[in-house]
Amino acid sequence: MTEGHDDRNDLSRNDRSDSSCDTENQSASLITARDDMSRRHKQGWKVAPIASQEGTQLVDHEIRCASCNAINRIGSYGIDRIPWCGNCRAALPEATSRRAIRRLYQYRRYYWIAAVLGLGSVAIWQAPTKEATPAYVKQTEPIAVSCVAVSRPRTGIYRNYELSANLAAPFEIRTAVGANYFVKLEDPVTREPIQTFFIRGGQTMQSDVPFGQFVLKYATGRSWCGEIDMFGPETEFHKADVVLRFARQDSDDGYTITGHTIELVLQVNGNLKTSKIRREAF
Repeated sequence: MTEGHDDRNDLSRNDRSDSSCDTENQSASLITARDDMSRRHKQGWKVAPIASQEGTQLVDHEIRCASCNAINRIGSYGIDRIPWCGNCRAALPEATSRRAIRRLYQYRRYYWIAAVLGLGSVAIWQAPTKEATPAYVKQTEPIAVSCVAVSRPRTGIYRNYELSANLAAPFEIRTAVGANYFVKLEDPVTREPIQTFFIRGGQTMQSDVPFGQFVLKYATGRSWCGEIDMFGPETEFHKADVVLRFARQDSDDGYTITGHTIELVLQVNGNLKTSKIRREAF
């Protein structure tokens, strides 16, 4: 019995010895882990609790590669460098904000160019502009852009606006060879037309007009385009400086009728002065 008891005690001692060995092994492991953590602190690493075999928690700068599942130790992230896996050379995962900052850093040179261009544009836009000195612009009468020529009317009365039968005063117009003429007599007060005439160049027109005082106006040119466009862009408009008087004067011997003969030819000693006018004044 005594021997059996001793045997059990030996077995118990052996168990305690094994347990003691296990404890020493665990202690050795913990000491090793502490030493390793102390070494990392001395090297500037930020250390987090070590992960167990079943856990996934790693040291803050221990990054697991998404491609080969290898653990990489990263000292610190830089915006000018991209972290790569030491095993498969794949890019290591990192935060989206860090990637965005790195992309901005890569194109930093272009920001200066954009800033300079922007400041230059603002300076040009805000620069005071010199007011241009208004130059004298000669007003020209509006003319037709195009003109479709039609057949020339015959020499004579073109349109008669006076419907009375009192057409007794003689009126004669002579022209030189070349340009054609469109002549108009109008009331000096109301500016209503009385009669219009067309005279081909080089021909003479003879007609009768009503008694009264009238203003003589005429348009001249070569290609006739109708009463609206006259002679197209080359039309020249003129107005006599005096008012023509057509009248009948009674006397003891009878009566005298006053008429006019007009020569639309430039002469040195001509007695009918004319002035150029604009189309709107015709």
